[in-house]
Amino acid sequence: KFFYIEISFKLLAPYQNWVQQVSNAKTAEAITQLYQSNAILIPTFSSTICDSKEKIQNYFSNLVTKEQLSISTQLYVETPLHTNQMLSNGLYTFHYLDTEGIINHPARFSFLFARKTTESPWLIVLHHSSVLPKE
Repeated sequence: KFFYIEISFKLLAPYQNWVQQVSNAKTAEAITQLYQSNAILIPTFSSTICDSKEKIQNYFSNLVTKEQLSISTQLYVETPLHTNQMLSNGLYTFHYLDTEGIINHPARFSFLFARKTTESPWLIVLHHSSVLPKE
């Protein structure tokens, strides 16, 4: 069952960590470290499914070159599956600067996060993101 939550650092930590890494990363390595070694990324701005750390890193290598890259979250839904697994779903917008000015790409997302123990860091197992249709 899906439910809406109030902003809570404990629950938002994995997703917020990803947003901060993407918004502040100078290299793709920092973002790639948030993904498990066998993670799958179905990316927003590419038709290539990234099914290895190398492909995930290549995807983010292009993204981090965008000037003033940032992400804003419009809707966020948490679905705890287990103590060490959770789904995060919602809507976010990628913002960056190009020759035409600030570009905004609204998108929808789903993350599956997992950790080995409650003391382990959350890692991304599956990440799907797609640009929102115009209507």
